[in-house]
Amino acid sequence: MATTSRATASRSSRRAVRSGLGGHTAELIGLVLACAGLALLIALATYDPHDPSLNTASSRETRNLVGPLGAIVADLLLQSFGVAAALPGLTLLVWAWRLVSRRGMGSVAVRLAGLLGSIPVVAAVLASMSVEGATTWPTLAGPGGASGRLLADAVLGVSARLAGPAGEALTWIGGVGLSVVLVALALGLTISEWRSAGRAAKKIGRAHV
Repeated sequence: MATTSRATASRSSRRAVRSGLGGHTAELIGLVLACAGLALLIALATYDPHDPSLNTASSRETRNLVGPLGAIVADLLLQSFGVAAALPGLTLLVWAWRLVSRRGMGSVAVRLAGLLGSIPVVAAVLASMSVEGATTWPTLAGPGGASGRLLADAVLGVSARLAGPAGEALTWIGGVGLSVVLVALALGLTISEWRSAGRAAKKIGRAHV
């Protein structure tokens, strides 16, 4: 009996140690993800088209708060995907919160697939909502970036040729629905967490009215 009790206690101790290490590892990974997400969002928020980058030669000092690397990354993402470039930063913050709060992330492969798929789809939806050449925010490529514009023109063009305006409209609605599903998969929030986020957003909105 004593031997069995000691063995049971030993196994429980080992499980506790592994659990503690796993928790600390998750918190450390969450902290790294939070820092990366914040750095990316700050780089995008302080984007200056006149900063030196891959397609801008300039001798002036970089004004991006994340430095030269931030200026390059922000220019590349905004030129390519427009406002959808903020999705990776926001997603990393959500992942960090779930890890630090011990809520878990579920399938990492599903989260990554959702994120990688949502960026071009959201960019295409945003590009399709703007008139080409009329909107130049946040860059000259527009709210969906160059990649979003190309994807939107290609998909909507095929739909229009196959089924006319109705097919184009249905394709756009499908794109909006797909973008919502992919973003939801990337974030991995539960229904109750979405409700909590909605209530928090309402409170913030009322506070600023």
